Amino acid sequence: MKKSRGQKPGIVEEERKMGLNSSHIECLVLIAILLCITKCYAQNVFNIMQFGASNDGRTDSTQALSKAWRQACWRDGGGVVLVPDGRFLIFSLVLKGPCKGSIGLRINGQLLAPIDPNFAIAQIWLSIYEVDNLFVDGYGSFDGRGFLAWSIKTFNRPISMKLTKINHARITGITSYNSKFFHFGVHGCSDVTFDHIRVMAPRDSPNTDGIHISKSSGINIVHSRFDTGDDCISLGPGSRFINITNIHCGPGHGISIGSLGKYPNEEDVSDVLVRDSTFVGTDNGVRIKTWSSSHPSFVTKIVFLNLEMKDVRNPMIIDQKYCLDCSRDKMSTSRVQIRDVRYEGIKYPWSHACACDGGGVVLVPDRSFLILPLVLKGPCKGSIGLRINGELLAPIDQYFATGQTWLSIYEVENFFVDAYGSLNARGSSAWPFKTSNRPIAMCIDVNNVTFDDIRAMAPEDSPNTTQMESTFPSQVVSTLCSQDSTLETCISLDPGSRFINITNIHRDPDHGISIGSLGKYPNEENVFKVIVRDSHLLAQTME
Repeated sequence: MKKSRGQKPGIVEEERKMGLNSSHIECLVLIAILLCITKCYAQNVFNIMQFGASNDGRTDSTQALSKAWRQACWRDGGGVVLVPDGRFLIFSLVLKGPCKGSIGLRINGQLLAPIDPNFAIAQIWLSIYEVDNLFVDGYGSFDGRGFLAWSIKTFNRPISMKLTKINHARITGITSYNSKFFHFGVHGCSDVTFDHIRVMAPRDSPNTDGIHISKSSGINIVHSRFDTGDDCISLGPGSRFINITNIHCGPGHGISIGSLGKYPNEEDVSDVLVRDSTFVGTDNGVRIKTWSSSHPSFVTKIVFLNLEMKDVRNPMIIDQKYCLDCSRDKMSTSRVQIRDVRYEGIKYPWSHACACDGGGVVLVPDRSFLILPLVLKGPCKGSIGLRINGELLAPIDQYFATGQTWLSIYEVENFFVDAYGSLNARGSSAWPFKTSNRPIAMCIDVNNVTFDDIRAMAPEDSPNTTQMESTFPSQVVSTLCSQDSTLETCISLDPGSRFINITNIHRDPDHGISIGSLGKYPNEENVFKVIVRDSHLLAQTME
């Protein structure tokens, strides 16, 4: 046999005697590596059953979970606590760091909270405290069994899982059922991601927020579903750099920033992004709420992007007079300043009504709703209506005191607004600004419009509060401009006004009905075919 260059004869002969070749050696090496990995993994995993846990759902397994956590935490390089398949009863427990390496809690079974009334009032059920590099994963669940605690009128019910002073964590694949209070609490944490989690509780379960965040930054909540009785996600003071993406929320109260301003020296809320999410059957969509008579703080750099609202009562709200037990006459303006809030690509009931074959009606029921500047845009597939039985309130924050329009109806045919409700633009906060760029209450960019049996009111000294300004073919009939009087014009006709019929108008003292001013700009359209008849203009400054 011809020897290979550099190969020792003894080795070749030995391999031949043993019946080995290179492929056999590679397999043996691979098996050795796998055995080593398995052994290392076994040393790294701490199964709570090995520490005395029982999976019958009745025996207390709290100490077993605690002991397994301590062993994993104290191991050099870290470890994983395994909750295997089964049902494990766990009482109030704090899993504490710091640990000697990364640590995980792998939940493949079901952790059950106690139902004893003695445990219905407490701060936490499960708490993880002062840990770096944490993961919680698996296909298992928490069951807070909150149905006995919900009837207790207190805010001191236990949070199912509270994360405190955690840096760098990922919670993945877990389901939380029926928490007594919040499902997850995040406080004083940084760089925490919730991914593909599920939260479930009845729609009437009180204070069962899905995730509540406070004094934390770099929190990501993605690809998750919340069906609960309170806020799907709530952001308290000190929430910064929060990313909420691809969330399904409903039922529940929506996503809330706040309530804020209740206590002195609260930290600001900033840099919040909520995007690409769906709200179904919720009381609210996205909400910012600050306490009446609040302490000062700031809310800044908030973006709501590409959100779909289905059967949502209040798609967008900024409530700066939030108070649970206050009568409206005792409320005062919040001192929390809200700046740089952006809404873009919000799909709300108008979108669904507009897209409905044959048209639809958007109903505003009997109550007050805060509405931010909004464009209701066509074209629609049929006639569309806005039936206002309640009160639409404009924001009073100075951030919204300048702008072109509060409510705008654009490119719509066969449109109606009716019922017995009202628009309250709350202009008193904007009137001190010496500008003509304050928002119009409602701008209707539509041809052939009839205003019938409407009423417009503003104080005597309110500037530029013209009731109606027209540049399209219109009719104004049976209308009361004001009973409170105003110094501005009841109806004004701008360039391009034509075929205007104004009939049976009652007007208290003001500037009357005006055509113009005209001729200020080149190429203005003509004004013609205007009829004003059968009206009462009383004690006008001018007619």
